[in-house]
Amino acid sequence: MAENMIKDYEFDKFENPYSSFKRSELGDKLAKFERLVNNLDIPVLIIIDGWESSGKGFVLNDLIRELDPRLHKVSVFENPTEEERERPFLWRFWKKTPAKGNMAVFDRSFYFNLMNDLNIDGEELKQDEINDDLSLVVETEYGLVVILGCAHHGIVNNLKQAQKVTGQELIYAAVGGTHLVHASRERMAKTAAALREMGVQYLGASHCTGFAASAYLAGEFGERFFQNNAGTRLTLPFKE
Repeated sequence: MAENMIKDYEFDKFENPYSSFKRSELGDKLAKFERLVNNLDIPVLIIIDGWESSGKGFVLNDLIRELDPRLHKVSVFENPTEEERERPFLWRFWKKTPAKGNMAVFDRSFYFNLMNDLNIDGEELKQDEINDDLSLVVETEYGLVVILGCAHHGIVNNLKQAQKVTGQELIYAAVGGTHLVHASRERMAKTAAALREMGVQYLGASHCTGFAASAYLAGEFGERFFQNNAGTRLTLPFKE
């Protein structure tokens, strides 16, 4: 049914009702709405979803910038945990629904897999055969250099896969997106500990790492951390 809804939708006739607004203006309106929700003592769920790499994180950040943190909670749905896999599919979404007087913001939803596993080819829906979580692994005399895309499945998982595929343990550098932009302090700490345990020599973070996670990783890796911005050129070996 959902596949037919996407297939039959006339994308060329779509008119965005919010095209005349700036995201910052919508954020201000949402902040006023949040206070109204609290006064009326009703629960509201906001879902931000779409194709991967479509900029959902940037939209979310602009929308929640003015919100009262006491009255809303953002939930990011990535790979389900072992416990979540053992439960009904929707369970992990049900348990994050908001209480009365509060708002919940979902980064991804139960439609995410459908949207990202199917491509529209003309008038046909076809299975997407390309995994959107790709990395480039370069074998060098100094060790592996892993150029990450956005590490949607987790930077640690990506690096372990690189070790498995190449048969090499030493990771000289991991460069790119770490997808830690919405990570909790606990997750940042576990990620940093895992990277140290794996012996990652250098870490260059990009776009979806976010300011808070970049600052945390910089503190953990010191001079072996750098911001991998647009235009960055890297020459091996890195200078100490």
